[in-house]
Amino acid sequence: MAVREGSLSDEELMLAVCRGDQTAFAQLYRRYQQKLYNFALRYTGDANTAEEIFQETFLKVYSLRHQYEVRAAFSTLLYTIARNLCLDFLKGRERRIRTLSPLTTATAPSGDLPDLRPNPFEQLETLEREALLRRAIAELPEPERAVLILSRYQGLQYMEVAKILGISVEAVKVRAHRGLKTLRARLCS
Repeated sequence: MAVREGSLSDEELMLAVCRGDQTAFAQLYRRYQQKLYNFALRYTGDANTAEEIFQETFLKVYSLRHQYEVRAAFSTLLYTIARNLCLDFLKGRERRIRTLSPLTTATAPSGDLPDLRPNPFEQLETLEREALLRRAIAELPEPERAVLILSRYQGLQYMEVAKILGISVEAVKVRAHRGLKTLRARLCS
């Protein structure tokens, strides 16, 4: 039985996927396509890598469908898989960067997306601020970066962030506070 678009929760859709409903899988895919891509883009800073991580996340979800049990929000599973793939990418990139020359790393694409506002000066200023913020977030220690991306950019509640990261809600709050304090110091100096 195919499910109607938007009529079921994520968890109900995933249970339908477990029963072989391809339409349910397509609905989950569409629901999370932009959110998950944006998460991976903010985490890795690279559009092509973000697309690969998004695709790989859904491949993993599909391959694990027969083991799925509703123990937490479906989004917790999804973001946990995506975060682990982002970390794997960043570890690999760190190894690759050490072997590249400074000239090669300086010309790597930044993955900036154009802002289509009419005033070119405002557009440039916005892009510079966004690039500065992206760089500052990328320089945060991984624990703070993960919390800020999940809570501030993805809009997840601290409880869900705690489940994704496998830490307490208090630890999430501490990491968010430290991360924001570090960002303020870097951006205001």
